[in-house]
Amino acid sequence: MTITTRVFAARPSGTSASTSTLTRTLALLMLVLAALSLSACFKKNPIYEWSNKYTITVKTPNGTKSAVSVIGQKLLDRRNNPQFGSGHVWAMATKGEAVVLDLGRTTKGPRYLFALVSNIEYLPFNIARKALDLPKAEYALLAKKFGDVAWPVELKDNYPLLVTFDDIKDPASVKRVDPNDLAAIFGAGYRLVSITLEITNEPVTEGKVESVLGWLEPIAETTALG
Repeated sequence: MTITTRVFAARPSGTSASTSTLTRTLALLMLVLAALSLSACFKKNPIYEWSNKYTITVKTPNGTKSAVSVIGQKLLDRRNNPQFGSGHVWAMATKGEAVVLDLGRTTKGPRYLFALVSNIEYLPFNIARKALDLPKAEYALLAKKFGDVAWPVELKDNYPLLVTFDDIKDPASVKRVDPNDLAAIFGAGYRLVSITLEITNEPVTEGKVESVLGWLEPIAETTALG
């Protein structure tokens, strides 16, 4: 199995925004992760493939606005390969990007809200366990039963990380957004309505983040064999 990860960060400019925290944030924004392919030795191992559709909806003074991003996932079941040991039998690959919501012009100028959906790739399994009352079910069984869940599901916790930029042209202006208090960043009248997750067959979202953050560029590409 080959997993290729591309990392994006700010293109060098006159700003002093090159901090490790900022680099991690921008890499999460792009989330162009994990092109999963299989070598011959893994062809007998089951692969489960699906897409997660995240929708974020926000109430603004100018009405309700929504945006979506579709994240592709693959799960490799390596239980038939004893060399991996009991703790390494599952391999996950993800491809996609953050949700980008254009909030239009606020009192502080044009603003965007980004939902970073990188570290919640196991969320569909947790939802399925709860919805189907299968608290101890393993990943392969749950992947087979995704179709039995009443999607979309509104997230009540385990929200993706929300961020914005005070100045969309300045990577150093990145700020974390409290999902319970959007007004603190965007002003009165802004409120998170919902974030939902749905299993879908829609194509993976690509290019939206780059179209908004023109200063992003790939800084690394790494390949790991599993």
